[in-house]
Amino acid sequence: MARRIRRRFRIVLVLTVAFVAVLGLAAVAVPARFIGGHCFSVRTQPSERSPEIVRATGDVSGYLRKGSATFLTLPEWYVVYSAEEYAAFVKSHAPSRFPYFAAIGQYWRYYSAACRATKRVYAFDASTHLILALTGLGFSVDNTIKGSYENTVGVVTEGIGFYHTEEDVFARRTARQYAELLHTVPWYDFPFEGRLEALWRETPLWGLDVIRKWERRFSLSAEYSLKATYAGIIRLGTHPIQQPQDLVIHAWIAETPDRIFDDDRIRKIKPVDARSSIVTIPRHEAFTPIVIGLVKQVDRDGAERSRRSARHGRNLAEGAAPDQSRRNADRGESARGLAARGPDRADDTRRHDRTHLRVLSRLLKRAHLLRWRPRQHAHRTESTARVPPSSAASHLDPFEQPAS
Repeated sequence: MARRIRRRFRIVLVLTVAFVAVLGLAAVAVPARFIGGHCFSVRTQPSERSPEIVRATGDVSGYLRKGSATFLTLPEWYVVYSAEEYAAFVKSHAPSRFPYFAAIGQYWRYYSAACRATKRVYAFDASTHLILALTGLGFSVDNTIKGSYENTVGVVTEGIGFYHTEEDVFARRTARQYAELLHTVPWYDFPFEGRLEALWRETPLWGLDVIRKWERRFSLSAEYSLKATYAGIIRLGTHPIQQPQDLVIHAWIAETPDRIFDDDRIRKIKPVDARSSIVTIPRHEAFTPIVIGLVKQVDRDGAERSRRSARHGRNLAEGAAPDQSRRNADRGESARGLAARGPDRADDTRRHDRTHLRVLSRLLKRAHLLRWRPRQHAHRTESTARVPPSSAASHLDPFEQPAS
């Protein structure tokens, strides 16, 4: 009897190991096959950086960024927005109604679109694709397991009880924290271990809808445990690849006042000329509001310069008009005497009058040009998903409409 039990145990163990091995091979083979078919290429289009950028940034480490990085952030940000969508959805809907499987397909479609935009244009970036493959694999496995579970066991416990137990409330709060954190750090830096401990510490063991309550408790425990384990594996593989400078973007800004550096997040790396500098700006969530603030400051400074120019032009025009009137009066008083002296002297006077009129006209035109002269624009990098002409960090005009 004991021998038979041991034999069955060995059979079950062998089958389990074989099943896990097959899953592991599939987990490696499927992303590798996807990357090989959609993203990898040894042929690229050579592009040259402009001499201006080369001269100004040659000694700035980290200014030049791989052009493909702008496109390949799309699938990463899809994970962020999917987490936000899930957190907003479960606030008022049952978890079983979320489209888990559709989200998986959408991630890989976005990844494929990013690869189409970069393939044969930029050099293949193995480290970035490794991170995206691991992220997509984890995202797909997570949504597959959750979708299968929520549409079977989860929907049954929703029917028996409801989805507003203390554990459901805890899960919604954790989903919101997770979505907020993804705007600043990668998903694998979320403290899943801490949330697992908080689940058992902060929620009571007994209460209403006890079946749903304990089902949620064990399902959330399994979810947080698996995610903590997988996140630890990814951290081991990706942290040696990532560098501290990956957290900032270098930007070339022009015609901006020195007061922008009152913001500690904007660091001057190198002055290019009297009114231009190369700076670093934080990536991720902080980037957009900082750049919007810089553009607003440029707008305010440009408007102030326009007002000063307009006042200067009016002063020029107002100062010229009385002088011209006095000169005309003086010439009128002497015109009779000049006419008596002969036609040649009268012609000289008329030419002299025309000369003064031309001077006044130029003054008025100069005032108009000073008032309406175009202002210099700021430049920044890595702001839109466009192919930069120099294969470097994009040197873009924030006042320009984005390419469609």
